[in-house]
Amino acid sequence: MYSGTGDASPSPLSADGGGSPLENTGSLTGHILSQGTTESDDDEEAPSRSGNRRVIIIIAVIVVVLLLGGYLSVTLARDYMDSVFGGVPRK
Repeated sequence: MYSGTGDASPSPLSADGGGSPLENTGSLTGHILSQGTTESDDDEEAPSRSGNRRVIIIIAVIVVVLLLGGYLSVTLARDYMDSVFGGVPRK
């Protein structure tokens, strides 16, 4: 098409010698996109449960730290406001 070879059809093999269905035109972009792709049954496996458990633990720790930090900041702010306005007479 762009190689200027006339009526010659593109080769069904990719530039790396394999028969990748993603790249059969001989284009540089197709060759780059076909790198690292494999046809295997392992691609559709579910993620490991230990990875999910680790993410849940990290999220739980972050939530607990945020809650404790919020509680501490509200407590300190209340004490500070009480000390600032402690001399103001109340009705």
